[in-house]
Amino acid sequence: MGGQHRGHGTTEPWQQPAGGQTYPPNPSAAAWPQPAGPQQTGAPPGRPPQGAPDQAGQYAGWVPGPPPGGPGGQPSGRGASAWTHFKRAIDWDVATVVVTPREAARLSQAGVEPRLHALFAWRRSCMLVALPFLFVGVVLSFIEAKDSPSPTSFATGDGRGGFTDFGKLWSYLPSIGLVFAPIGVIAVLLTWTEMRRTSKLLTACWTLSIVIPLFAALVPLHYVVDLGAFSSGLGGGDLGGLGDLGGLGDLGGLDPGTGTDTVSNSFVLVARIGLAINFATLLLPTVVSVPGGVVKGAARIKSMFPAASLPGWFLVGVAPFYSLFMVVVFVLLDQLVGNGLLVIGVALLAFTPWLYVIYRKVYTRRLSSREAHAELSRASRLGGYILISGIIVVAIFLMTAKVAGEDVLGSKSDTAMFTYLQIGRTLTEVIGRSLMTTVVFSMIFVHMVFAEWRSMATTSAEARAEHDAEMQTLQRYLEQT
Repeated sequence: MGGQHRGHGTTEPWQQPAGGQTYPPNPSAAAWPQPAGPQQTGAPPGRPPQGAPDQAGQYAGWVPGPPPGGPGGQPSGRGASAWTHFKRAIDWDVATVVVTPREAARLSQAGVEPRLHALFAWRRSCMLVALPFLFVGVVLSFIEAKDSPSPTSFATGDGRGGFTDFGKLWSYLPSIGLVFAPIGVIAVLLTWTEMRRTSKLLTACWTLSIVIPLFAALVPLHYVVDLGAFSSGLGGGDLGGLGDLGGLGDLGGLDPGTGTDTVSNSFVLVARIGLAINFATLLLPTVVSVPGGVVKGAARIKSMFPAASLPGWFLVGVAPFYSLFMVVVFVLLDQLVGNGLLVIGVALLAFTPWLYVIYRKVYTRRLSSREAHAELSRASRLGGYILISGIIVVAIFLMTAKVAGEDVLGSKSDTAMFTYLQIGRTLTEVIGRSLMTTVVFSMIFVHMVFAEWRSMATTSAEARAEHDAEMQTLQRYLEQT
């Protein structure tokens, strides 16, 4: 990691392939002339070995040339294109990420070992792809919050007038929470060659972007709406064609047995149900992206460190629960607007995590880099096909389905179940949050993999012998036929 010293036998950064890939050396490396005498063993070609001042006679002809990179020591060469960043962000195999000479020079200047260049470059690409989606999501979220009516406006028609003073602020809390996501991403991009501090900051911003909307969802209705004014405004008067609200209560005025106003009680109940449904859809991007990002993070680190078994076991253990969780999330949507097409799409999406279970012998085994590239690619490729198929089916459903003669997706809320603005905000937030969550948990799994290795390396001989004996006993039990 950053700040570690490079030894005598280490290849110079601009000559070292990053992430297992090769690229041409920086042309400026040729500026370092060969010494007059024979090269010392372990010294990088074209550079004097460490301690050259003490061997002036042998290196009398050596003259320092310009450092690698452009003028002023700045990295030279072309950087990664937008398409390259996008391919990195969606690629399952982090170890095969090709690092550009400019990125390699920046990372080497920061003291990052070449073996980790691919991981740093992949993290940077994920953040660059996530940033525009998160930014658009924040803008659309504030637009939607500005135009959102109070939970009781369906009965009073007063728009945002039904909010209390706190309620007006409360309506913007989910949007305010989402602002922390791009802030964390920008902080990482500004110092992307440093991992420890930026990972902590990214995790903190990611946490706030989730906790603040959840807090808003837990605030009771009577804190955000003046129910006293709402009840007096209804007053048991003519409610037009609202009827009995689907049997929620007799809207005839006071209940003769209790003296309570059944009109107010029924409308408050409907307002609470509507608020719950609204937050269920509002929190959908968060709910979907968190477990998905956790699974993707574990899979990326398994590809980067294939000899580590911990990420693989995590995938196998969590995948069934992630699949079940996805089905539960879509139950509400399916009951509201669902049909057979939506069921097929959700089934495809929910089946994708099960591939980790089906290929468990691959993911839980300690693999070499060569074995990982050959065996993990099959499962990942199949999972990608199924995931894309599920997304396409759900998209077809949204564009074609009708519920009670009303379009599921449309331009106005009074003619469709969901507006283009709502779907656009949801999609951009899902994509941005998923990439951010993947990076957050990838860094967490990096620490877990290192902790696993350090624990194994520092285990005492006595503890290792006891553990081996216990495992041998367990082996006899588990392998009985």
